[in-house]
Amino acid sequence: PPPQVGNWHVASNGQTMGPYSSQQVMQGISSGQLPPGTFVWSQGMPNWVPFEQIREFHAATAAPPPPPPAN
Repeated sequence: PPPQVGNWHVASNGQTMGPYSSQQVMQGISSGQLPPGTFVWSQGMPNWVPFEQIREFHAATAAPPPPPPAN
């Protein structure tokens, strides 16, 4: 399994960027700077994978909760 903590590298437009912390990657996902399908890699991983396949980034891609019910 991929590491749960560490430095992440991001592939964008044929270039490698990083390393970034998990929090930085999550902020990029949440803000839309890292679109779905963006590949990431961290030490110990055999290959680059889309960030959606990394469990620790699932929270950043989760849909926001619906609005609360009206009174």
